[in-house]
Amino acid sequence: MAAQKRGNGGKKLSITVVFWMLFIVVIAFFFIANLPKITANLQKTRFGDRLFNKPVEATDAGQELFFSNPADTPEEGVAQTPAFPETGIKPALPFDPAFPFGTDNSADLQQTPPLPALAAGQEKTPAVQPLPVSPNIRERTLWFVVVDGGGGIFLKPVKRSLPAAAAPLVEVITSLLTGPDSAESASGLTTLIPPGAKLINARIQGNTAILNFNESFLFNSYDAEGYYAQLRQIVWTATEFPNVRNVQILIENRKVEFLGLTLRIDKPWSRETL
Repeated sequence: MAAQKRGNGGKKLSITVVFWMLFIVVIAFFFIANLPKITANLQKTRFGDRLFNKPVEATDAGQELFFSNPADTPEEGVAQTPAFPETGIKPALPFDPAFPFGTDNSADLQQTPPLPALAAGQEKTPAVQPLPVSPNIRERTLWFVVVDGGGGIFLKPVKRSLPAAAAPLVEVITSLLTGPDSAESASGLTTLIPPGAKLINARIQGNTAILNFNESFLFNSYDAEGYYAQLRQIVWTATEFPNVRNVQILIENRKVEFLGLTLRIDKPWSRETL
């Protein structure tokens, strides 16, 4: 029985020895097959020099330096920073975890690169100057309407340059009541505000513009759709001012219940409610 156990132990030992011998042979085979590549990589990385702490030369004879621009050739006596050979891009500044996307407080970003010197006889190109804008002119948005072939009525904004006035809301609504000019009419714009409508006065109370019109504002020859469109023109134009959200219509200093037969104007209107 003891002899049998020793025999089994001997067989297991023999199998283990054979396995490791085969493993070493396979490793040796792959090493010999790839020996030229391994040698080239060791020479390229100077693994031996780094292993034994030998100084590493900057370049070997015939080795090419990579720069971000072909024109960035080394000058004699001037040290050049090589780029990464894989990309040809010069190394970036050290990464700062506190500013992963960079910071405008860095010295590099605050430096202004010098302008190139002008050649002999070359004149400096003057900087483009913006057109002067008169402080007495303001660009305002007025809302007119477009009537399509099927009779549909749509609002459309128009930019106008108007004089800066002490009462800009009065200036803008008065300009709207004059209707579109010749160029605007040629582009298909029109107005459905009655031609005899006049603005008597206007004021802003809170975020509500109170507009006081004459009696002609109540009579529109285009019936219900005309009344609705004229009110929208007024409300949209007045609410172009950032401090105006609602518009209350008055007629000769009094509230009137209806514009037309069904459109109530005894309460303020906004873009959201109209």
